[in-house]
Amino acid sequence: MRKRRLDATGSRYGLSSRRRKRYYIIGVGNVFRRFLVMTTIFLVGYLWWSPWLRIQTIECKEAGKSECSEVVWAEAKQYLGHHTFLLKPEALEERLLSVNPRFTKVAVEPQLPQTLVVNINYSQAAAMLVTSGNEQGLVVDETGKVVGMEKSSTSQLPIITVPVLDEVVIGNTIKEPTHLAALVLIQELNERLMTFEHLEVVVNGEIRLRLPGGKIAIFSAGSDLSRQVTSLQLILTKATIDKYREIDLRFEHPVLR
Repeated sequence: MRKRRLDATGSRYGLSSRRRKRYYIIGVGNVFRRFLVMTTIFLVGYLWWSPWLRIQTIECKEAGKSECSEVVWAEAKQYLGHHTFLLKPEALEERLLSVNPRFTKVAVEPQLPQTLVVNINYSQAAAMLVTSGNEQGLVVDETGKVVGMEKSSTSQLPIITVPVLDEVVIGNTIKEPTHLAALVLIQELNERLMTFEHLEVVVNGEIRLRLPGGKIAIFSAGSDLSRQVTSLQLILTKATIDKYREIDLRFEHPVLR
């Protein structure tokens, strides 16, 4: 009969039970590590190629609305199906700012797993600049930025008639100081809830404001417009005579004619 080979401890093959246990743990550990590596590769591949992390929904938040306008949708829909992690929001933001001059700020934010959120801030149209006899005018915001063109006959905006209107590209800002002063005057009147019918800019820095009833208020574009509007308010509320057609506010003491 063949005899078994035993070591000094009586273990077969000369290995102690402690060493066998250690080799067993190492073997199990290697198998577990391989399993983790393969599982990770599988999950990464699945997430990369599956539609689970690709844009399926576009949400817009513009001008208090939750629906995308046609202009925004035309640009944003190109990102449907794009991988969420590979999306470059800056490219869409720059594109949207270029297609609509009324957009003042655009923020594009991918949200896991499949949503693209587009937040848009608008500049509000403040007035329309037209030349005498010309129906087509420039729509500008409070800063003087040209945001579009409209017909004055159908516009609901305050109309500012100017002697000369330089050719301005939509998206640029008007530079004429008197035109900008007329916009400031409109803001002052709106803040004080004062109604008016029409503004006309005259070449010498004079702004003529037509009031309800036909009276004309004359402002100096180079002087403090807030002070002049305050004087106009006092005259309209406290004047004891009504037989005047013009209120000249260009002087320290307004003149009634």
